[in-house]
Amino acid sequence: MTKNRILIVEDEFVTAASLSVVLNDFGFEVVGTADNGEEAIFSAKELYPDLILMDIVLNGEMTGITAASIIKEKYDIPIIFLTGQSDDATVNAALESEPFGYIVKPFEERNLKASIKMALYKHAMDEKLRSSERTNRILLNSVPDPMILLDNKKNIIAVNDPMIHLLDISTENFKEISISEPIFQVKLGISENEIEQFYTNTNPEKMVISHEDRWYELAIHKLTEINNYITLVAIQYHDITDYKHLEKELSERGFGQIEHNMAQFQILNDEIRNPLQIIRLLIDISETEYKQQIDDQITVIDNLVTKLDKGWLKSEKVRTFLFKHYQHGMGINPDMSE
Repeated sequence: MTKNRILIVEDEFVTAASLSVVLNDFGFEVVGTADNGEEAIFSAKELYPDLILMDIVLNGEMTGITAASIIKEKYDIPIIFLTGQSDDATVNAALESEPFGYIVKPFEERNLKASIKMALYKHAMDEKLRSSERTNRILLNSVPDPMILLDNKKNIIAVNDPMIHLLDISTENFKEISISEPIFQVKLGISENEIEQFYTNTNPEKMVISHEDRWYELAIHKLTEINNYITLVAIQYHDITDYKHLEKELSERGFGQIEHNMAQFQILNDEIRNPLQIIRLLIDISETEYKQQIDDQITVIDNLVTKLDKGWLKSEKVRTFLFKHYQHGMGINPDMSE
């Protein structure tokens, strides 16, 4: 089993040596010691320990607090302050560097061991969470549409770059914040009631919203466990604004006129065909010598009307095609036969 590696930063030689013995007895590996801030930063980079025990008062001008802040920012190594300083001002200053523990000397060995194990465990869990977030971000970024991932409490746990652009909010401002917050409802163009509905059905759903002069088709994907318990909800925003504009333009410039013409032609169709049928009936019962010629002319007219019928049928097929391929099935979708 690999031992956890610890760096001791302590300006008192005797204390550092004593700590080394104690840590070795605990089963940890002491990879080095340092007595000033600059050396602590260098050792953190070169040795990259699993944890650093840091005194606040060190040799030189740099304090342990300053060194800890730099190490955290550059190398993300967990740090426990082990110091004789316990006044409020020092403690508050130390908290700014976000340590994983703060132990005041003299310390009990049992408490030191527990603090180290807890710090190592918490850092491992934080890294696992960050790794999961990075994985989610990479997966979401494989989709060109804006996407947002929610947990079962409606907290935002991941977004992709297009969604960040849509929200116009930095990632730090929404991590672990509920999408039920009004600011996100405004930014995403969905109501709290609509958000609630995302969690009431285990099947993927779709909805269309209009938001800030844009149209979006929302696809809601849900991950469920036993008993259809929803654990994750992913919302995908597909921009259909261009399609909506096309629909409007075609409706205003083309479809409206086509529908009007179709209605007018249906009337004209009846007005033509009905008299033709009467004429054909009359010549059938008459003995006129022009019967064949009249019947031929009626057939010509009837065929012309039939061709016009097929033309209007094709026009409607064009409309159906446009809606199908540019509106993803929205709008009318008549079942037209060949």
